[in-house]
Amino acid sequence: MKNILFFLIFLGLASCKKEVIPDYTVPYKKNVVTDTIKKIVEPLKDYTIKYSFDSIPDLISEKLNEVATEDQLRCLIYDQKNTYVKAVAIDALFRKDKKSIFEVFQKTLNCKDQFVTGSDCLRDKMSLSQLIAISHGYSYPENRLTEKQAEINLKKFLEIVFQQTPLNEKKIEELTFLFPTENEEYYDKIKEAMTESKSKHLLLPLSRFKRKEDIELIKSFGEDAFKAIAEFPDDQFLDMFLKYIKHNDTGFYRSALAKYPKKKTEAIERAIDDYNKTKTGY
Repeated sequence: MKNILFFLIFLGLASCKKEVIPDYTVPYKKNVVTDTIKKIVEPLKDYTIKYSFDSIPDLISEKLNEVATEDQLRCLIYDQKNTYVKAVAIDALFRKDKKSIFEVFQKTLNCKDQFVTGSDCLRDKMSLSQLIAISHGYSYPENRLTEKQAEINLKKFLEIVFQQTPLNEKKIEELTFLFPTENEEYYDKIKEAMTESKSKHLLLPLSRFKRKEDIELIKSFGEDAFKAIAEFPDDQFLDMFLKYIKHNDTGFYRSALAKYPKKKTEAIERAIDDYNKTKTGY
């Protein structure tokens, strides 16, 4: 009897420690998009970029908010192929039900849709889940969120990402600059995943914590380490610039070197000049 009680108590304690991953999924009726809804989103059919000065997607979102049901909006988000239609439907659904943003974030987390925004000169490409985290994890006049609500949103987005098993390493890298570096749980999960997988996608996320005990691990990635060094320019990395001097014309190498005071890199710059002269012959 005592053994049975001990076993039951052990199971209870084990279940308490196990992480509970919330499921925000909401069932919806499929194939309910009407001709009226299709006509509203039709101007987006040939979109390949959302220009910063373009007001058409915002107007379409407002119209969908007025006439579309939540089921119809979910059909547009989950069953349509057009990324820009998905984006305006996400915005319209959020206007109707602010909590829906966690459902949509969770369900689009691993999708491959790419949303391009910008101008003729500058363009930025991001996934739908990244767009959601940036648009609804901070307070802007456009999203009608208080700073407190935006903070809660961002925390929940990150919880969803970090509760995935195994970690989606590309997604962690994508959202690197959104998570707080004082969070020990995030650090532990990134370090554990990186130690096991040796994935270069986790270099930048790990470097943001700026832990000296991670320097040798970061250096072990060779020339791929420079994007992490740019975020964590510790003096112990300076030898990397000479060791991988043949990569001195790459953006990550140059960005990392520029993070150090000139006084510390004078000798390295001279060595780079000498190397490049030898390489080119003049």
